[in-house]
Order: sequence, then C-alpha cells, then structure tokens
Amino acid sequence: MQRTIEIIDGVSSAIGGVVKYFVLAISGLIMIEVVSRALFNTSFTWTREIAQWLGAAIILIGGAHALVDDKFVRVDVIYGSLSPRLRAVIDLVFGSACFVLVAYVLIRSGGTFALASIGRMETSTASWGGPVWVAKSLLPVGGVLLSLAWLSISLKNIQILTGTRPGSALPDAKGQ
Repeated sequence: MQRTIEIIDGVSSAIGGVVKYFVLAISGLIMIEVVSRALFNTSFTWTREIAQWLGAAIILIGGAHALVDDKFVRVDVIYGSLSPRLRAVIDLVFGSACFVLVAYVLIRSGGTFALASIGRMETSTASWGGPVWVAKSLLPVGGVLLSLAWLSISLKNIQILTGTRPGSALPDAKGQ
C-alpha cells in the first residue's frame, strides 16, 4: 500500500514540477500580446488560445499535484478542528462519493469529447489553425491523474484509520 502511495505521489509531484512552468509561459504569451498591441497595433489569436490551453493544463494536469499535496482550497472552519481519524472518515465517505462523480464526468464524458476531437483532428477556427484536440485531450488525462491522486489520499486515510500510516497523521489545517 505504501509503495503505491509513493509511486502516485511521485508521479503527481513530477507532473506538478513541469506544469508549474506553464505559468511562466502564460505570462510570456500575455506579454507578447500586450507588446504587439501597444507597439504594432496588432493582436495574435494564437497567443490567447495557447495561454488558455496552458491554463486548462495547469488545472487539469496540475490538479493532481495540488490534491496529493493537500493544496486544494477548502473551508476549514469545522473540518480543521476535527481529529485526523474523523477527517479520514469524512474524506473516505463524502469526499469519495463526490470525487467519483467528478472523475466520471472528466473521464467518460471528457474522453468521448476528446476522442471525437482527435478523430477529426480538430483545429482552431482562428487563422493559425492550432490543434484544439490536444487541449480537449486534457479532460480525460486530468481525470485519470486526479483519480490516481484521490486513490493515494484514500489509501493514506485507510492507513490513518488502521493506525498503519508511517510517521504521524495527516496535518490539520494549521499544519500540526
């Protein structure tokens, strides 16, 4: 069980380590757009589209890294004050129920959407004709990566409940 957690967390961290640089790429693309408008009174459609696609990649692919590292935003008014065991139960029961719905939509519906786009090699309607199918493929890929991240979290919660979690329990909202 621990080896599975380590592999999933390692893959998520490696992907997150790459995806974080997409923010710099987006900033560069926006800078190109601003400079081209200010100096040359022209706009490039490709810069906006690629920036949007990179933003989608950050959310869909980088989301697994955020989930594994417990960086997702949540309201900790009550949750943070609960014991690690009770939080583990809440995550396993309610979190898993919600997550199954999200994963289903991303993988099943997103997969259908992506396959249709790949099948026709869909491109942007803008003049540059960028490969839209690449961006749409992020939906099922992100769903699979998020599912693996949730599996890691669920396994950690099972370890907490069985008392087999190496080290200490998962930290609370205050990092304790």
